[in-house]
Amino acid sequence: MGTFKEKALAATTVSKIMEGRTKISTDELITKYPEGVTILGFDWMNGEDGKYPVCIFEENGNECFFGGTALTSICEAWMDGFATPEDCSLALASEGGVKIKFSKGKTKGNRNFTKCEVIG
Repeated sequence: MGTFKEKALAATTVSKIMEGRTKISTDELITKYPEGVTILGFDWMNGEDGKYPVCIFEENGNECFFGGTALTSICEAWMDGFATPEDCSLALASEGGVKIKFSKGKTKGNRNFTKCEVIG
């Protein structure tokens, strides 16, 4: 049945990939990992503007982060040929993941966005 704490955590965890991990913001990700992170897996989250990925990475197995538009496009491309994000993540991790460097940028309309540079 689990403890009350376990039940509360399960009720507020929107993805199994987040279990036991702390969500960090994009700003924290950029600051803590200026050379990028190696993404080993992801799951889809549903938000007001559609789906977006929650990712785990090699450099710190205790953290996860949410992706924006550019990372969503990357994860959608990775999904080609896979039925589930879990299957895709297993294959991604078995290849050693993909290293991506994140930075802040602005659109032509002066909106903030996160740039994704695939580096390895």
